[in-house]
Amino acid sequence: MKAQDFVAKYIERFPESDQREALLHLRRNMHFFGEWIYALRLNTGGMISDATDARQVIIEIECAAGDRLTGTPPTASRFDESCPDCGHKHVDDKRCNFPYAAGRECACERKVSA
Repeated sequence: MKAQDFVAKYIERFPESDQREALLHLRRNMHFFGEWIYALRLNTGGMISDATDARQVIIEIECAAGDRLTGTPPTASRFDESCPDCGHKHVDDKRCNFPYAAGRECACERKVSA
């Protein structure tokens, strides 16, 4: 998906009367995100090194924003199941098997609580 496709998909969620404001917010937020992308770290402490990590850090930002909105303190337990080696939530306690890319799975074999 190219940037233009992403923007089109994003604004279709809004009524036509709100699309300009939505685009201004998106532009401002993406600029801010772009300025800080290199400083961001996953909750596990790891750096963003691929699309899977980028997706995870975006989910973590979404959760942190939700915590701020509801006034609840951040809870580390939400991410306690993440493997400290690969950063994924393991499917079972023997092998990660986290799906990524076309038909590929993470082969991390660190034993973590599932």
